[in-house]
Amino acid sequence: MTTLAHVRRRPSAPALALVLVLVCGLPAAASDFCGGNGVVKLAFADTPELPAVHTASPDQTGMTVVDVWAVLDGVDRVEGPGGVFLAIGGFELTLDVQGAEAIILEKQVAFPYRDFGSSKAECRVGTHPGQPFTDGRLTLVRWRVGFEGEVADVIFDLAPDGAASCATLDGCPGSGSRALYAGTVESRQEGFLFGAGSRPAVLNPTGEVDLAVRPCTVSWREVGIFEEPITRGAR
Repeated sequence: MTTLAHVRRRPSAPALALVLVLVCGLPAAASDFCGGNGVVKLAFADTPELPAVHTASPDQTGMTVVDVWAVLDGVDRVEGPGGVFLAIGGFELTLDVQGAEAIILEKQVAFPYRDFGSSKAECRVGTHPGQPFTDGRLTLVRWRVGFEGEVADVIFDLAPDGAASCATLDGCPGSGSRALYAGTVESRQEGFLFGAGSRPAVLNPTGEVDLAVRPCTVSWREVGIFEEPITRGAR
């Protein structure tokens, strides 16, 4: 039933670190898994509500076409090497569509970037100088996805092993990380990678909808590389 096969890789070094090297032209740094921080929510509109349920019918060409956004949300403000983590310099994730034969018509990252993904479903994105969060949220990518004719109960989610770097990043395998994102070169945080869980979205549901979050099972609080920011200058 899964119709978009995600790429399985076993790289010899974390792929996201390599992406940042290629984008920024800097020597590779050792990479550290910092634990889970946030959830990538799949949504049918890039609005504050991030709607996860949508109804759509075929258009005049006989295709059912929808836009699906991936938005990193609920990122805690944390502080560690290089200071407070304020922006990302790159991310990895792969879209997974279940329930109907899907055609990805377009992939558009939401900010200037270089993408080393091998397919329209996969993102291995580096950005320079980086993209800041707004209240713990950052829109990452929009896909336009088409289906022949009418469809029902189509699930959009992130592939469980769609972040290639996780396989060779100590502490990441088994953490439930469906996406990875790294800090920026300017903050000297490009070697620190956080994991993110996911929340699915459902197109044309015919029954009860399961929108449960698939969280990371290892929190940044457990790993201990980052911590709550220290309030300075308080009187």
